Amino acid sequence: MFKHNFLIIILLSVITIGSAQSAYADSYLLNVNSVCMIQTRAVACSPSIPGADVGNHIVYAYNAQEPVGTPINLWVTTPSYAGMPQGTRWNLDGYYLNGVWNANVSSFVLVMDKNYNATWQWRQEVNLTLTSNYGSPTLTGGGWIPVGGQKEISAEQIFFIANVQYIFMKWLVQTGNASMTNPNSPTTTVTINNVPTIQAVYQIVNASMTNTYTTTITTIISGSTVTTTSTGIFSHNQVTVQLQIQDSSMNPSLLANANVTVLDDAGQRVWRGLTDQSGFTAQFQVNPTLIYTVQVQYLGRNYATRQQFTTTGTYPVDIAGSNPLISLQAVAPWIIPILVISIVVIALIYYLSSRRGPSKPHVEWVSR
Repeated sequence: MFKHNFLIIILLSVITIGSAQSAYADSYLLNVNSVCMIQTRAVACSPSIPGADVGNHIVYAYNAQEPVGTPINLWVTTPSYAGMPQGTRWNLDGYYLNGVWNANVSSFVLVMDKNYNATWQWRQEVNLTLTSNYGSPTLTGGGWIPVGGQKEISAEQIFFIANVQYIFMKWLVQTGNASMTNPNSPTTTVTINNVPTIQAVYQIVNASMTNTYTTTITTIISGSTVTTTSTGIFSHNQVTVQLQIQDSSMNPSLLANANVTVLDDAGQRVWRGLTDQSGFTAQFQVNPTLIYTVQVQYLGRNYATRQQFTTTGTYPVDIAGSNPLISLQAVAPWIIPILVISIVVIALIYYLSSRRGPSKPHVEWVSR
């Protein structure tokens, strides 16, 4: 009986001592790492990204026992450009601490009162650049965007340089990979997949459609004459049109990526650009009182037709019956040298023949 009680006391002592050591452990485990996100896909982070500062040492990853009660300062430098192509970077989303998310925090202090697992989460971003083909209109929405993210961009619809008016026509992706909900709208939403440069394309409004004005107002106040003069620019009546280029003799009849040029009677270019996949051009403005020449270049063929645009709207242009254009580009390259040589030869023959003068009569003497 005594032996059994003694064994029970020993076992209880061992359990008590073990519990005390567990409750008063002299250190806890600290694990720090990083995860890098491209859209919803996690990829291995580059070691150039700082993971945390433990003590005075910046480390990419950390795993060690830390004394109980020790304050640990964890921080990262964000954004990080190290090892990234131009126009891309890693930006910090925040961190997980033992599974709890903390957004937009790049530093914190924890006291080692238990085991901790900290994970910094980075996200790849690209720099969206907005440009214009004319002047410096107000363009908004550029800057850093997460890969695969969306952002609204906006451009001035109309702006002036001196007395020349410019009107927005469309957005054009010049470099990179991006898509827009409506590229023909001054305000649209863009989805970014690669480092993009997007240009706001403007059209010069025909100079004959704008004029300057001066307004002078003379007011007599308490016997004193006050004269106010203001100047500005006004536009004549204009309509906004869009063309849909087609060839009814072909299947499919709608011409995608056709090169379209619109000229006024003075030969001044009003608009030029490519059609989209449905044969549509971008919108542009014209004078409804004029007749315009629409030139279409498609698959090495050139066509021209005349058109008047009286109201705002979409105008189908069928080139099936239009007149082909003859241009130097359409002429075989060997034709021009032959024409030049022929002209030179004809001129040389004419020159030599004019120098010989009139021929003398031939006389023979006959003896009798």
